[in-house]
Amino acid sequence: MPSAVYTVGARMRAAFERKLGPEAGAFLRTQADGVARAYGVGGLQGVGVQIELGKPRLKTMLRVAYVSGAGAQAGARFDAFGVKPPKFVERRVLAFAETQSAQRVVDISDATERRIQQVVKASIDERMTTKETAAAIQETLAGASRARAFQIARTEVGTATAFGDHLAARESGLQLLKVWLTAGDGGKRHPSEPGLEGQERNLDEPFDVAGFEMQHPLDPDGPAEQVVNCRCVLDYRPVR
Repeated sequence: MPSAVYTVGARMRAAFERKLGPEAGAFLRTQADGVARAYGVGGLQGVGVQIELGKPRLKTMLRVAYVSGAGAQAGARFDAFGVKPPKFVERRVLAFAETQSAQRVVDISDATERRIQQVVKASIDERMTTKETAAAIQETLAGASRARAFQIARTEVGTATAFGDHLAARESGLQLLKVWLTAGDGGKRHPSEPGLEGQERNLDEPFDVAGFEMQHPLDPDGPAEQVVNCRCVLDYRPVR
């Protein structure tokens, strides 16, 4: 059963996920229609152009989610510590949002292009017409949009709030240990990872997550298989 500390963190994340999820879904459905039309006109080159045109909208959407999620979580953690946030924290959040959104736009767009290439390869094997291939692209992307939007919302909101949380702990001026908390509900990702629940580290010391070093849940420097859909949070305890 999830702990009280875990539940508080999860609730904040869920609120931001409910906002980003529909926005991501709408973007992906619109993108599916656009790239299908682009393929019908210009093939894979047209698809590439269309994906590039959509990147600014995607980046803005993610950047807003990072700023709001990281800022809210940092503020909540400072409040819990009874510490006034240093003025530079807002700048750190904005810098993180800019860097992270730029990288994730590339990652998400590359994943979309790989999906399209798979559809095109299958269409060649099946001797489909250009019109049929375009329809297959639209159907594949639109059909996966709901699940993919949910994954994007969970992962990106989690990344933002985890960053804000860890930032507040590091800049609080307090002597703290960080403790990894899993969902504890038997669901997907880390709840079943042996030795992870309750793992304790100094603030700047990495956790051992299935053999990978990560500073906190959804650490952008961690591998995708340990980040995507992660639902873990941190607790903090005073150094004794």
